[in-house]
Amino acid sequence: MSPDGKLIAHVSNHMGNLDLFTMPIGGGEKTHVRISGLKFLGLSGQVRVKVLDELGKPTPVRLYVEAADGKGYYPSGE
Repeated sequence: MSPDGKLIAHVSNHMGNLDLFTMPIGGGEKTHVRISGLKFLGLSGQVRVKVLDELGKPTPVRLYVEAADGKGYYPSGE
């Protein structure tokens, strides 16, 4: 909520990216707030992957994930 109590701010990914919006506290039209950069202070999520071989036994793999932004992500320390 804004300091004057007139606006609510919220984030949404409905446009495909993480975007910031404000809107009047009583409802009404949303205003898109341009974000010029993001700095994440920690992990934003966790994925656990278990790969099994043809006999159903766990097998080591090299995991690489490409996000919608084209950036590659991998486990830290790997």
